[in-house]
Amino acid sequence: MEPDCEYNYRLMMDGDKGAFCFLVSVLNIMAYDDMTKTASEWFLTWDVLEDAMPFLTQPNYIYAIGGHDGSSALGSIIRYDATTNIWSGVASMPTERFGHGVCVHGNFIYVIGGHDGSGLLDSVLRYDTTLNTWSGMASMPTKRWRHGVCVHGHFIYVVGGHDGRNAFDSVLRYDTTLNTWSGVASIPAERFGHGVCVLGHFIYVIGGYDNKALDSVLRYDTTTNIWSSVISMPTKRWSHGVCVHGHFIYVVGGRDVSCILGSVLRYDTTLNTWSGVASMPTGQSEHGVCVHGDFIYVIGGRDGRHNFLKGVLCYNTTTNTWSGVASMPTKRFDHGVV
Repeated sequence: MEPDCEYNYRLMMDGDKGAFCFLVSVLNIMAYDDMTKTASEWFLTWDVLEDAMPFLTQPNYIYAIGGHDGSSALGSIIRYDATTNIWSGVASMPTERFGHGVCVHGNFIYVIGGHDGSGLLDSVLRYDTTLNTWSGMASMPTKRWRHGVCVHGHFIYVVGGHDGRNAFDSVLRYDTTLNTWSGVASIPAERFGHGVCVLGHFIYVIGGYDNKALDSVLRYDTTTNIWSSVISMPTKRWSHGVCVHGHFIYVVGGRDVSCILGSVLRYDTTLNTWSGVASMPTGQSEHGVCVHGDFIYVIGGRDGRHNFLKGVLCYNTTTNTWSGVASMPTKRFDHGVV
């Protein structure tokens, strides 16, 4: 039997000894070997903890946060239950916003910057998924929107973005333990509307826009504070979605100079190569993208006819096929999804 553990969270991780199910609670940490059906204490390294931490927030739920409905900025938050295929509402944000960045750290969802319909924001909100409450955290040093946000260890990184006149090359780092902001090495080329993700100790910054659509891919080493380039995407794009599954990075939809894209690219981080996978049924940009299990969800956005969307697409990474799931109750784009 699996070990009893109060308030368990399951983390499936592949290791040299097979697949382990980590059971994490406030009381203990155990490792369950699914191959031998045995449980034992697990002496976790910081690398394992850092990889596990972002996934501790209610793993059956996907959150769509804020955005714009074509008329006004939204403060509402809706939650999708992947087991029941049902959307429901949770506590709204204190302030409406779109073009913001979102990320998960532990049981908290952070909402950073954006635009409220009147002006740019530097404020940071934190949502407690267990208590269904919001609180304010230390604001960013600079207002920005359409930036990239990601988590590594106990740090949240805010990469690039726009201040209403110019794109940023600066990168901010928020310490979740100290509630303080600092700067790290700037990206070599400013951009906004790009995708950001983490794999291992690297942060990848993919595509974006700065007076033109970009195909470049930059990689930040969190251990050395140094940026480098990897192979560029086959196509330029911005306002796309980015996510990680295994050792692959998926780049979903977006727009180039002339049209909204339905194509999906996959980057192999071990081989440093790009390839295409099945395209979405429709082109979409300014949508939200996230991973749940072996599925990639594409939520809302707008299509090639500039219609605002509430539909949700689901990509099966095993079969390379797309299907639809329950639509959101409301249309939204430029929102955050975790």
